[in-house]
Amino acid sequence: MTLYEMGEEYLRQARDIKEQITVLRSRLSKCGGLELYRLRGEILRLYAIARDLKSTGDYLIHYYEKE
Repeated sequence: MTLYEMGEEYLRQARDIKEQITVLRSRLSKCGGLELYRLRGEILRLYAIARDLKSTGDYLIHYYEKE
């Protein structure tokens, strides 16, 4: 597997996680109390993971490009 292919895989995983976030965000208005607190925490955690995956994917895809 090339660095470019690995980068594409990281970006695909980031998109999958963003889809999960969309599903979880739709549940926010239907819950309250401790469940709302936990759901917000899970969403924040997933945002951080998606951001890191995207950053790594972009880095791998452009690794060999000249500056």
